[in-house]
Amino acid sequence: MGKLKRKSLDILFKPRNVVIYRASEKIDYFLEGYTEQNFDKEKLYLVNSELDELFGLKCVKSIEDIPEHTIDLLILSIGRDRVINELKNLLSKKKVNTIHIFTAGMGESDEKGKDIENEMLEILNDKRYNTRAIGPNCMGVYCPEGHLAYEPSFPTEPGNISFVFQSGDLHSQTIRIGARRYDLKYSKGASIGNCLDLQISDFLQYYNEDSDTDIIGVYFEGFSKHHPHEGKNLFQTLKIMNKPVLFMNGGNSKRAQKAVLSHTGSISSNQRIWKAIVKQTPIIDVPTSMDDMIDYLYLFSTYINRFKKNGSKLGEIIYPKGKNVLLILWSGGFGIIDTNMLTKLGLEVPYFDGPILKKLREIYPIKIGSLAN
Repeated sequence: MGKLKRKSLDILFKPRNVVIYRASEKIDYFLEGYTEQNFDKEKLYLVNSELDELFGLKCVKSIEDIPEHTIDLLILSIGRDRVINELKNLLSKKKVNTIHIFTAGMGESDEKGKDIENEMLEILNDKRYNTRAIGPNCMGVYCPEGHLAYEPSFPTEPGNISFVFQSGDLHSQTIRIGARRYDLKYSKGASIGNCLDLQISDFLQYYNEDSDTDIIGVYFEGFSKHHPHEGKNLFQTLKIMNKPVLFMNGGNSKRAQKAVLSHTGSISSNQRIWKAIVKQTPIIDVPTSMDDMIDYLYLFSTYINRFKKNGSKLGEIIYPKGKNVLLILWSGGFGIIDTNMLTKLGLEVPYFDGPILKKLREIYPIKIGSLAN
């Protein structure tokens, strides 16, 4: 990953200041999230020309009233018909490092939305600005160390799991339920929507180099029409990942692919291409279920943390590569049920006899039941 792009993502997750443009009562969850994460209120600016105060925070009338020369993170919360003019105006008044385009109703909706996206991309590609963006049609970023959360009830203690999702609500629920169910803790998370500028491959490269990230969760719907080479970039990136990447592909069926178009306006990959990607890269193919993603995260988190507690570095951890599974249970009935389930998943539960069974009896000297059961 290039230094400039890495710096942009550093700023995105740990901004020195945040501006919510056209802040209104509709974005109360942003402010609740930032408050819970203890973001510096002196560096959180709300822009609304019609309000003096919002949820106890002072509003400024225009972008020019903000004392900062450079805005690290600008959250653009305006209707789509005003996005182009407002974006041009903002970038002409202030240096903006990163933008979260919250606005929906873009390329995922209709032809007019696609035209607006094209115009936005032209503005973002203007080298005078050197601005990077996530979205449109996304919830934004989460980073406990950066004191950022776009919603309340996210863990405030940092961990070692990072996300990049093309669905904001799925991202939110995975974070919340994972924390509640397994006490999972997270390093970073990004809901990136339509991927107008920054792509999934950018976040994967960043996380791969990030010392605070050990495990990566991805929810993928498809490739942005604005970046025809992203398929190749993503494939090449996945091939070189040296951390566990738990990858959930939302566009796995023909009906789901149609739903993807109306959700993020992305071009989803077909089954044949997807199977080839899974076969040729080290990713873990997660079934399209939030519960599966959370369970996989817990499994890898527990495995990695156990090794790290014993002094192992992330690169030294060896992961099981075979299909054989040993079940240690108190009940023969549960053993049979679990064996059925595991074999359906393509795993094998070998039957032990001879020297191996003798060794197991030495380790587990049970008096009731059978180790070979």
